[in-house]
Amino acid sequence: MICGLTVVDDSVVYASGTNYPFPFVDNPPPAVVKTVDGGTTWTAIDMTAQASLLVDIHFTSPTRGWVVGGKANPTVPEGPDGRDNVKPVVLFTEDGGESWVDRVAAMQDQFPFGEWGWKIQFLDENIGYISLENFNDGAILKTSDGGTTWKRLEIIDEQQNANLEGVGFVDENQGWVGGWGTPAFVGGQSSATTDGGKTWTDANEIGKFINRFRFLGSPVAVGYAAGATVYKYSKERAPVPGGTHLAAAREVLTTPFLESDAQTGDDRIVRIPVTVPENAGRLVVNVWERFGRLVAQPLDEPSPAAGSRVIEWDASGLSGNFIVRITVDDESDSEIVMVTPR
Repeated sequence: MICGLTVVDDSVVYASGTNYPFPFVDNPPPAVVKTVDGGTTWTAIDMTAQASLLVDIHFTSPTRGWVVGGKANPTVPEGPDGRDNVKPVVLFTEDGGESWVDRVAAMQDQFPFGEWGWKIQFLDENIGYISLENFNDGAILKTSDGGTTWKRLEIIDEQQNANLEGVGFVDENQGWVGGWGTPAFVGGQSSATTDGGKTWTDANEIGKFINRFRFLGSPVAVGYAAGATVYKYSKERAPVPGGTHLAAAREVLTTPFLESDAQTGDDRIVRIPVTVPENAGRLVVNVWERFGRLVAQPLDEPSPAAGSRVIEWDASGLSGNFIVRITVDDESDSEIVMVTPR
């Protein structure tokens, strides 16, 4: 599973993964992959000795860069998601991945178990940020010396924001974080700071469930965030939306998105209302758990009949947040679904 990608130039690209700790069920080992010929061939670097999971990656030259994630201590992951004994790693290389140094190895006692690095952003050659995800609270790492040393900053606001993923700053003082929301994975709230991460306030107006920010220009002129949808940042006032993000003729999801009925014992059926347009070639429904593992494909149907219908997904024995994606030909729409335990 590729979680992070960084493009150095037309020839050199690095990518990193995987999101689940290794070894955990059938998960492959963490790795960094690189190409030096524009993607014609790729080389994999086994990162098992350095990490149990890897998420994001950032390179500033063909040989110099960072990859972030977590490492289990001891090396066998614990807990239902394999993350109970994971702590962050911030791995740095100056030789294109032949050797690595963990820049936060000396501060492991400052991290709670069950926390790992998610996204990394550098404003310039000195200032950088890393979002830290754990299930109970929110925090980021900040560097002011080009990634040599890092400081953990807690994110405390009234909405109890936790489970952080996206981090984005437009300058050293003003920035945002987003993710899944409360410790119960509810809400997808966002938070903002205007003092470099010392204090935080609610900022849900910028978007929800944000996984990544990208800002362009120096100074920043425009930015984008991916979450419940794609959000755009600019100094110009955003136009009033003229409709849904899918063309009306291609609308896939209806509202309300789903209903959930309890069956006998722990069984339950999630009902997914769908509107299929005329002349559709294929209708697919996929369900992923919150870390990107495919848990179900309730439907994969060629030449589906046009009109409204309800797709049923048997979520027996499951609980938590899931991503349901409806795809009709080359158009997709997604929704985050909470299945409550019985």
